[in-house]
Amino acid sequence: MLEFLADGKNHKLPEIVEYLEKYFELSEEAIAIQKTSGSEGVFHNRVHWMKHHLKSDGYIRSVRVGIVAITAKGKEFLAENHDE
Repeated sequence: MLEFLADGKNHKLPEIVEYLEKYFELSEEAIAIQKTSGSEGVFHNRVHWMKHHLKSDGYIRSVRVGIVAITAKGKEFLAENHDE
């Protein structure tokens, strides 16, 4: 997610989800797997949790509802830990 946001632009969550689906080369079947509650897809849920944790740790910030951007801390992390 941080690599995708590294361009410094504001990005909508659906853009991020789409990028990560391609990045991880997920099949349509994998993307379609639903949580046991059936309320949303597992992968989509995990992306939202990743966003939550990155935001809580100060690596990204919310610009508006559903739109995020990388912070200076996030850029520093990428610069220092790019190989990880």
